[in-house]
Amino acid sequence: MDTLCTDKTGTLTENKIALRLHLDIEGKEDESVILYCSLNSFFETGLKSPMDEAILEHEHLDLSSYVKASEIPLTS
Repeated sequence: MDTLCTDKTGTLTENKIALRLHLDIEGKEDESVILYCSLNSFFETGLKSPMDEAILEHEHLDLSSYVKASEIPLTS
């Protein structure tokens, strides 16, 4: 991902992020974008961010056919 644009309206007042639109790098709607974001958020270990929750609430995709093969933890 090169750019992530968000609107924080509601984040401070309601402590809630809502995903409204998912676009590819050319600015076009692309279902693979929400699929990959959903997979990342679904299989995220540890603390889920408000963005992860917003992605998973945006569309309820059936991710049961996917399996997490491995994970490389982020370290400093």
